[in-house]
Amino acid sequence: MSKYLVIGGNGVIGHFLTRQIVAQGHRPVVMSRSGDSELIRDIAAQCDIVRGDITDVAALEGVVRAHAISAIAHLGASLPAAADKDPALGMRVNSEGTANLLAVALRHNIRRVIMASSKNVYGPARGRHADPEYAPIPEDHRPDPRTIYGIGKLASEFLGRWYVANHGLEFAALRFGATVGPGKITRHGGSYSRYNMILESAMAGRRHEVPAGGDALCDTIFNDDAARGMLAVLQAPSLKHDLYNVATGSGISLKDYAAAAERAFPGADLAIGPGFATPGAQSFILDVRRMREEFGFVADPDPDRIVARYVETMKLLGLKPAV
Repeated sequence: MSKYLVIGGNGVIGHFLTRQIVAQGHRPVVMSRSGDSELIRDIAAQCDIVRGDITDVAALEGVVRAHAISAIAHLGASLPAAADKDPALGMRVNSEGTANLLAVALRHNIRRVIMASSKNVYGPARGRHADPEYAPIPEDHRPDPRTIYGIGKLASEFLGRWYVANHGLEFAALRFGATVGPGKITRHGGSYSRYNMILESAMAGRRHEVPAGGDALCDTIFNDDAARGMLAVLQAPSLKHDLYNVATGSGISLKDYAAAAERAFPGADLAIGPGFATPGAQSFILDVRRMREEFGFVADPDPDRIVARYVETMKLLGLKPAV
């Protein structure tokens, strides 16, 4: 039986992946800097929770050796605001940390490493990929990251590709669309959680206003689906590629999402202004044919169902709106 290490398996996407692995009957090792188990407290007894930092090679070695790890899902990161505030730290965590992990994986004959990348790698939408056409962006689209977070993720992708070419390690990076799920506001910040802010304001009965941009489309995926995409790649018999878009292949506008929140919470006071994205914004749709054709993976694009699943997860975890 495989022994999985989920780095960041207590995070806003990672906790869903941890749940899915537990549901299969495995006992994953969940590693994070904080050791916080809030999002996995109901399944904590079915996991091995360890504290560790991917910038600490000795800590990685110790976890991999102690638990006889055979495959790794890497979701650890210095998030966008923190990485841009301290670029040196951001690169140390987001690229050097991945380099450490890949080296340890090679030394311990770990079969496969997959990592959570990001749409940030693509940079701003331009030309036919921007509004109003929204032509889906494929994996071979020229990257143009404009944040330290995106630069670090892209560097990690190339590091993984080098290990594939030179050492035969099985590696894949997954570029998520705009992710939505409980815990994101408190952990990632409100400015990176527009859809979350809309729904949790509706849940709390608080007014929420977005002055403009409500008509722009963004490929938005519920975090449980994002984790399911990771699990498919983690457990596939073989990998044809080292890079996959994990998204819905369609777009949800802020207006669409607010309307779904209002249907779920009648009387919600949400004011979403009109217009498309500002120049350079990351409002685009991802081409998801690779995930669909190779793994049969399809993410739910329906805003009403995303809202319902979000609320159900909040209840499961006993979370209150973070607004």
